[in-house]
Amino acid sequence: MLRNGKADYQGKENVSVMLEFFPAEVLRDSPKPRIYNTHFTPQGLPKQAFDRKCKILFLQRNPKDVLVSALPFLQGHKFLDSTIKWDEFICKYMEFEVESSLLNWFYYTRQWFEFLKEGHDKFYSLAYEDLKDNPVREITKLAKFLKVGENSDLFKNIAVKCRFKNLKQAVTSKVETYPINNKEAAMKITNLTYRKGEVGDWKNYFTVAVNEKFDALYAKKMTGIDFKYRYSI
Repeated sequence: MLRNGKADYQGKENVSVMLEFFPAEVLRDSPKPRIYNTHFTPQGLPKQAFDRKCKILFLQRNPKDVLVSALPFLQGHKFLDSTIKWDEFICKYMEFEVESSLLNWFYYTRQWFEFLKEGHDKFYSLAYEDLKDNPVREITKLAKFLKVGENSDLFKNIAVKCRFKNLKQAVTSKVETYPINNKEAAMKITNLTYRKGEVGDWKNYFTVAVNEKFDALYAKKMTGIDFKYRYSI
């Protein structure tokens, strides 16, 4: 929307341009300038992303809400058994040590923060909670990074279009754009990806004891990381 100067949804759903989901020949069909999504760490990105000085946006969300959404997502995609309950999942997760960008939030996030410390002028970090709290402000800052010009009316319209409810409705209407010949599977991916979009839903799942244990684990795993996550707005 910022690139095109219009608060119009793009023709294809964002999942259809995930680097890890589809082969290069499919992704190259996207019109230039291309916008891709990924869960890769910096080390997993194509070398061309740095050689060509592509702009990289790092969108974060607080880890507690991430994990609450992760369980149904992982179960829906058959990464985890559907019978696993939240209490069992969170306890096992806090003992998880595998270096995986999809399955280990601590590993994934540290990789990006270490990359950020190196200093990259084409890199921009933004937080989901800030976007929810004050979307126009965050869109304005993003527009400055992208050098697309100031347009307050456009930014307000984009904020409305990108409200979670509106965005999910728009995405649902575009399942036929997925590069897979299975509309039912495409709809399933959409529902798993766009769940609630709430900030603070973790409070309905974390017990006091689990929350204290997680905070201690966070302090240990994220030593040296100064970023402060917002767990409510």
